[in-house]
Amino acid sequence: MQACTKDADRSWPETSKDKPFAELWRRLLAILDAKGLTPEEFYAPDQMANPWSDLAKAGAGAVAAIFALQLQKQSGKRGGARKATRGVFVIAVTWKFKSQADKDKLIRLWTPLAQYVATHEPNTLAYELSHSPDEPLTVFLYERYVKKSDWNVTHQSAQLYKDFFKQVEQEHLIASSDVKFYTESDIGFV
Repeated sequence: MQACTKDADRSWPETSKDKPFAELWRRLLAILDAKGLTPEEFYAPDQMANPWSDLAKAGAGAVAAIFALQLQKQSGKRGGARKATRGVFVIAVTWKFKSQADKDKLIRLWTPLAQYVATHEPNTLAYELSHSPDEPLTVFLYERYVKKSDWNVTHQSAQLYKDFFKQVEQEHLIASSDVKFYTESDIGFV
């Protein structure tokens, strides 16, 4: 296997035993491109003399672990650099339900919407549904968008979004809803 250096091209040798790694490498490059990183920024040069061949030996689990560490570094954890978030548009939603059945149905309806958002809305930075340990009939939805128009134009115009809320309203699944809007200050980190 050839070493991948700073000036080498971004391909992975396509031998039969390396095909799984080639696909993983392509996916990793797509993630790095989406995050605005180069492979050289992803691996500190002092970590490994030849990171690519060592990585090939380590397998997919190592790639995931190393990438997670890099994301931690970028998000401000462990003293690493992170991108500014000033102006990021945030929505905090609390939904309360009359019954566990209503909550379960909403979650079943929401899951495909969340999957759609993850794959089709690149400027949606977070779209997470959390359960309350103290109030079993309450959920909290945390949404982060690069800018407000990513929510009120892109997100709200998606057919899955419209269908979700139409069904939720028709079936009266939510007993009460509290929606708050914020913009991030870039004090602290996410």
